[in-house]
Amino acid sequence: MKIPKIIAEIGVNHNGSVDLAIESIYAAKKAGADAVKFQYFNANKLASKKTPKAEYQKRSIASNITHNEMLKSLELSENDFEKIYNYTKSHNIEFICTPYGIEEAKFLKLIGVNTFKIASLDLCDYFLHSWMSKNADNVIIATGAANLEDIQRCLSLYKNSSVKLTLLHCVSNYPCSDISINLRVLNLLKREFGLMIGFSDHSVDSCAAQLSCVFEIDIIERHFTLSKFLSGPDHQASDTPLEFMNYVHDVKRAVKILGKENKNIQDEERSIINSSRKSLVWDVSAAANTTVQLSNFTAMRPGTGISPMLVTDLIGRKLSKSVKSGEMVEYENFL
Repeated sequence: MKIPKIIAEIGVNHNGSVDLAIESIYAAKKAGADAVKFQYFNANKLASKKTPKAEYQKRSIASNITHNEMLKSLELSENDFEKIYNYTKSHNIEFICTPYGIEEAKFLKLIGVNTFKIASLDLCDYFLHSWMSKNADNVIIATGAANLEDIQRCLSLYKNSSVKLTLLHCVSNYPCSDISINLRVLNLLKREFGLMIGFSDHSVDSCAAQLSCVFEIDIIERHFTLSKFLSGPDHQASDTPLEFMNYVHDVKRAVKILGKENKNIQDEERSIINSSRKSLVWDVSAAANTTVQLSNFTAMRPGTGISPMLVTDLIGRKLSKSVKSGEMVEYENFL
């Protein structure tokens, strides 16, 4: 089994501060992340002033702050993103970003970003996917709040493209309910589209991520924050550094437990084989030249002798010497 790439989705949990963003990257790498992901947008181009807040945003953002104003407070500049990207390069952790518009995507490519993630709710953005299909190297497409027809329509834009695609299964709620996670969809996505697959995990703990490893996925994404008590829409549904560290440990343990599709005797089992398997033992004493029958044998511990499963190979052979009841059967007992 392979260990999936684990992405710390810092997203907008930098709260508009490049210093907080860099501190988060450092903490995410220390907690075991293979990559960090951010979101890049221009609030006025992304959402009109009449856009309502999502339900989960209403729980953490004051009612007098609009969706547009919330986004405005979470913006980072081009200069900020260049600093963040350069920090990830110098600290040897992969940088991934979700652009919400073509201008943002162009800038990210200009500074060297080669892996983009498209948010679930932008599965329908014809303009952004058209640009990606012609200009990107690697695109991760989240599929929350979508059905197969939505995904097929989006992927049709990449039909003649050389872009390396990954589909992420997720549920677009923060946190999402267990009954909605439906991890078997991972097999469906793999079968239907033949692409790399992953899991963007919005659940409450590591259980779903561990189970997702059964499907040999390529990526797991998990929201990351320095503190759930920071202001902002996503902190409460994100893992702290300690939680993320435990999450990474749980995923890697799940992969280790799943192992490989073979059935071998494990090294740690060998001592119990010697002590607790059975070997062939003489059930009755017999003289030399006796032709042995099944009734001559029994099976007893330890397991250091001839396996009882081989007893039929010995029936009908003659003894080379006398044997006593309770002695372990040896091949040298036979002519």
